[in-house]
Amino acid sequence: MEKAEFINSAKEIIEKVVNILAAKDYAKLTEVISLDNSWVEPGMTMEEASVSFGEWLDESLRMWSEDYGKDIVIDKFDESSLEELEVIKDRIVVSYDPTSNGERLDIWFEFKFILENDEIKGIFNIGV
Repeated sequence: MEKAEFINSAKEIIEKVVNILAAKDYAKLTEVISLDNSWVEPGMTMEEASVSFGEWLDESLRMWSEDYGKDIVIDKFDESSLEELEVIKDRIVVSYDPTSNGERLDIWFEFKFILENDEIKGIFNIGV
């Protein structure tokens, strides 16, 4: 896989993940990317971890909404919130700064991609 194709594929995955989070369709995360192991408890499937992550995110958004007195959501993908993707030794590590109603949130999304045998493997995490 060419470097440009790797970057474009990673960007497409990031867009899908952000839009899944914006739609609160957390069970679909595993169709696109794996969660960081910190979200996966012993005996838990990746699908269960995705739903558990979604519950945590929903609760966090609800608390922030209460704190700020306005509805806090995850906006759909906006390329301007994405760091420039750079390939270093068949890897991409990049962050995305999510927004709520156009305003940057105090969290970020972390993406790690590795290219193995022309296949992209991605891991998603959130930074607070």
